[in-house]
Amino acid sequence: MEIVSFKNLIDFFSFIEFCPICKSRTTETFILPSSVAELSGKELIILAGSFTDDKEPPPIEYDIFWKKFTINLFDNTISSNYSLSDFPSTISLIIGRQCNKYHFHYNGIANISKAKLILDSITLDKYHFIRQLGSNHFTVNNSFSKSATSIRLTTPDFQTREITLPFIEFDLSSKKRIDHKLKSIQLLS
Repeated sequence: MEIVSFKNLIDFFSFIEFCPICKSRTTETFILPSSVAELSGKELIILAGSFTDDKEPPPIEYDIFWKKFTINLFDNTISSNYSLSDFPSTISLIIGRQCNKYHFHYNGIANISKAKLILDSITLDKYHFIRQLGSNHFTVNNSFSKSATSIRLTTPDFQTREITLPFIEFDLSSKKRIDHKLKSIQLLS
């Protein structure tokens, strides 16, 4: 299994735009400690600040108490005001796409360099999907970083068993192939 890496954020977000299970469009997700983010045009806008338990983050346009910076989606450059933030010199941004019906999601990790003002090392970390075959419910977690696949099978009487295997490649372009592979794994487990 080889590491899947991306040239820029646009390539990452274009990797799987539609849920392989239900075919609905997936939505971008972002996780950076103490921040909120949204895509706007050709950039990712991030508002960073100190969260407290009783304080909700303001709308993305509001930045009086927050430090606002951007990441260009095409060349991975970060706006210079990021260097004023309280973040450490290197921090990881977790990025992903998820099905709004919760059938599928994938995520990756990108490193933010304060010294170079660049986002680099954009790699796919894992993907997750849920599939129901007959009366059995499968939850699959594929981790590229751990080179492992975890499959949880729940039967109609709510008996659940989980197996962890070396990384298994699923053809996400075909529900039929996914189902065939899950049935084979079920027979082996």
